[in-house]
Amino acid sequence: MKVKNLEVGIKIGKKEKKFTNLILNSYLDLFANSIVDFTSKQLVDCVINITKTNTDINENSTTMEFDTIMEGNLNEVLTENTVINKYSYTEENTMYGFNKISYYSGQNIKEIGFGTYDYETQKFVMYAYLDVSKYNITIQEKQPVVINRIDKIVSDMLFWSNSNDIKVPYHLTADGLHLIAGMEYIRVLPKLYSVGFGILPYKYIDEYLVEDLDINKTGIGEITINGINSNFAKNDLYPRPDLYPGPDLYPQTPTANLLIYKFKMYKEYYEDPMLPPILEDTGLYYVQHKELDRFGLIKNLKIKYERG
Repeated sequence: MKVKNLEVGIKIGKKEKKFTNLILNSYLDLFANSIVDFTSKQLVDCVINITKTNTDINENSTTMEFDTIMEGNLNEVLTENTVINKYSYTEENTMYGFNKISYYSGQNIKEIGFGTYDYETQKFVMYAYLDVSKYNITIQEKQPVVINRIDKIVSDMLFWSNSNDIKVPYHLTADGLHLIAGMEYIRVLPKLYSVGFGILPYKYIDEYLVEDLDINKTGIGEITINGINSNFAKNDLYPRPDLYPGPDLYPQTPTANLLIYKFKMYKEYYEDPMLPPILEDTGLYYVQHKELDRFGLIKNLKIKYERG
């Protein structure tokens, strides 16, 4: 799986400069963690550093010093194996308690960070970072500042669902599936339900429930699934329409040639706003699957998210 920043645009008035930013390890970990327990991956906040000093920010960094925060709007474009996230951050959406960026008119933008800000702890968690200190990007009086970003998340697996209403792998999305039913606002979340092996994406030979597996984070953006020890694909020879059985060639039971991850969709609702949400099984699910590229005993599986 690949997570890639396609573009960060900084527009002041009618002038715009475009860059690509550094995807941090913390963002890759969000995707890995979201496979079993869905995690919001929205880059809600854009922090801007103008007067502070930051040193040694790299792919392991999780925060930065900054002067102001602009909150963003997200537009998602979804397909069967790709998620495109488009964000726009504007001065009109400056977070309460922070100066608008126009307050720093005449000064240069040094750095930009993308992530989430927690009002209660007053801490910023950063998932992407951009250093523009060498480009003399000066905030101009009465010139609006708009920052845009485009990210692309790509899966290397094929998709199948039991419903036409489920068209994409929602565990890769920023915040799940959002629905409005009358006056009710509903969020539907995916959770990995099982790992299986089969001959079709909906026909299993073996299926392992997540609750019976040992799933751990084993690296940056990586999880390892243990507890699978009896499934294998064989490079067997099977009769074709133009190949008739002979004394030493008979039809055989097919072995699994597909690896299948099954995700169930759960409706989220709150009986008590002070307690964690309750998840209700909707009966909808989707699978991601791919052809097995090795033969023999499979003892563990790895899922890894990398920079594109």
